[in-house]
Amino acid sequence: MRHNRERLTTLFSKCRWRLLRDVISEDFIKWRSQSSLSAKTKNEYLGHAVAFFNWLVRNDRFTHNLLKSVTKLPTVGEETFKRRALTLEEFVRLVEKPSKRRLAYFLACCTGLRRGELQQLRWTDVDLSETEPVIRLRPETTKNKKGGTIPLLPALAVLLRKEKARRGHHFSGLVLPDGIPWAKTLAKDLVACGVTVNDERGYRVDFHALRHTFISLLAHAKVSELVRMKLARHSAWKQTDGYTDSKSVPLGDGIAMLAAALPSSLASLKSGKIGPNLGNVVQTQASTFSEKITQMPDLKGDLGAVVPDWENVNRRRGGGFEPPSANYRKPSFSVLYVVG
Repeated sequence: MRHNRERLTTLFSKCRWRLLRDVISEDFIKWRSQSSLSAKTKNEYLGHAVAFFNWLVRNDRFTHNLLKSVTKLPTVGEETFKRRALTLEEFVRLVEKPSKRRLAYFLACCTGLRRGELQQLRWTDVDLSETEPVIRLRPETTKNKKGGTIPLLPALAVLLRKEKARRGHHFSGLVLPDGIPWAKTLAKDLVACGVTVNDERGYRVDFHALRHTFISLLAHAKVSELVRMKLARHSAWKQTDGYTDSKSVPLGDGIAMLAAALPSSLASLKSGKIGPNLGNVVQTQASTFSEKITQMPDLKGDLGAVVPDWENVNRRRGGGFEPPSANYRKPSFSVLYVVG
């Protein structure tokens, strides 16, 4: 809420609005066109102002929303920078290093909570039971105002128990009373852990990128799309996909699974043939099975009576071989045992 008030105060000052009757949409559009802020930030200013005027209308303090007709700016391709997720190795380096900000980083990377949600997180929201530790978010603290439940990683639950026991009764209701680290502080901590802030693509790590890390680590662990979307508390898969760093998706594993499903001629390409050859003989190791024939005294049949010599078999005109019925006689034995 404090962040919203600060932005509204800044916007009203830039547009020179002192009273409600001074507000006109043309002033906002003019300020937006001259500002050097990113399109995303300008849209956030518009969102805060629209929400404020909607509140005034609902409470009968104003007749209509003066900025309702103003549309948002397109943001695709207009980003001032792109975020990247931490890899699994980088995440481990960050949370293994002891520091007073370790808990904040661990929570952000393993729950996906946003900065504002972490700032309002209280110990009463955290259930540290041994059977099923979870965080139960209050609706008023979440972005969509719907609340939510997030299961806790066992290691994170252990860290939270230790932190709560360490503080005893001398801590405020907030889980992170010292606040949330800013991007510059996070950058220093990453460098201290041997992690680069910008990767080879030029993508950067800031605090919100830790939410990207959470979703990307789920993809790295091959968690299903539906579960990832629910844990991220998104309403559509497209949002979750946008938060997933392509470097974290196990594309190589997918190709390996495809290679395993191909026939051997395509998988090895040693046959020199263009098409697949499903009839290749698969060589296996020599069997250690020892064969022996056990004589059964009650067997009196002659196998030759069951399968006659092929020289005496009449060939049918339609192709194939079939023993003539006249030469066939039923064997006198009833069971043939082959013991190995």
